[in-house]
Amino acid sequence: MSEYGGRKRIRIWALLTLSTAIVLSPSAPARADHSFTLPASDNGCGVDLRVEAEHGSGRASSRIGYGDITFTNLETGATYLQRSRYTETETFDPSTGSTHIQILGNIWIALYPGEPGPSGVIQEPGAELLVSGRLTITFDENFVVTAFSLNGTYDDLCALVTE
Repeated sequence: MSEYGGRKRIRIWALLTLSTAIVLSPSAPARADHSFTLPASDNGCGVDLRVEAEHGSGRASSRIGYGDITFTNLETGATYLQRSRYTETETFDPSTGSTHIQILGNIWIALYPGEPGPSGVIQEPGAELLVSGRLTITFDENFVVTAFSLNGTYDDLCALVTE
């Protein structure tokens, strides 16, 4: 695994646990709450972040993400609340091992140095973005972003919690 191996695992956890849709039957609403500390060495902000996520439920046969994520800068106590509200479509290409994800709405995404981002190639130490709009990303088999397209806006989470 690359020097960012731990960060890749955080991305996977964030995408699959914090941000991926909860698909439930209409008669079985549920909540899932998660929190963890994202060390300065494993995020694009360079400070320890506390991430607390509270998820709502989705509908049967819909890929709907609904939840609130509070990010806290553990050095200063500054916080930011991001309301994730989105739908997603995921397509796997077995010929390349790539996964294409299209998200419509608001979501948190981590990008790492060398990956494409909204303003070109991501530089050190990486980026933590709060995206709003239509996001299309492609991951290779190692969960490295190989394509990024955004029709919408984004905020730099790091700037929001380090000001």
